[in-house]
Amino acid sequence: MEGEATIATGNQSGPESGPVRIFLVDDHPVVRAGLAAGLGTCPDFQLVGQAGTLAEATEAVLRLNPDVVVLDILLPDGDGLQLPGRLQAAGSKARVLVYTQWDEASALMRSLAAGARGVLSKAAALPTVAEAIRVVAAGHLFLTGAAAEQLLSGVRASAPPSQPAGGPTLSPRERAVVRGVALGFTSAQIAEEMGLSPKTVETYRARAMQKLGATSRRAMVQAALALGILSGSEDAEVKPER
Repeated sequence: MEGEATIATGNQSGPESGPVRIFLVDDHPVVRAGLAAGLGTCPDFQLVGQAGTLAEATEAVLRLNPDVVVLDILLPDGDGLQLPGRLQAAGSKARVLVYTQWDEASALMRSLAAGARGVLSKAAALPTVAEAIRVVAAGHLFLTGAAAEQLLSGVRASAPPSQPAGGPTLSPRERAVVRGVALGFTSAQIAEEMGLSPKTVETYRARAMQKLGATSRRAMVQAALALGILSGSEDAEVKPER
């Protein structure tokens, strides 16, 4: 579909057989009912549950183990973007698709850093929602419109305009590697794009983690976003050396 971007990542395995099992999280029953009715017309989908709060969603998703969680960010008992981290910490393989009334571009990097596999506006038509669920279930990232444009341009509107003085300084290649990690790419995929060996990419990643004081991929991406290190265009200008 025009205006959509599907980005292949390292883990592309979806449900081994049968329909895609879906769980809905939104604090508005009318929204859940409408989405459930629409998705119910797709023979390759199975709605396994729904919740209106973060606490309910956490418990139910861990118990039901769906393939895809369609998640609203604004929940009455907390930030919906806490859910991906909770699921990952518990070993859940459920993939999260953020379904928000916010502008997609403004929610993009925060959602990806939290572990979501896609961002979709609530204004999207049902066929787009269905396609997004299929893409995320298959292990890809799904972005549309302004969110895809933002990703491709390397701009994050909410980030500071420059790297803060006194903060850790990452080289252009270190920033490029961190951006690739933020988007879910493997070291091999980042290496191919930059024209480097996977071992060299791992070295840049390790250096970036050390500079940012991070002990995990998620912590590294969150630190880079908080400091505005992923904003600007310098890292987007790193080209493959072939």
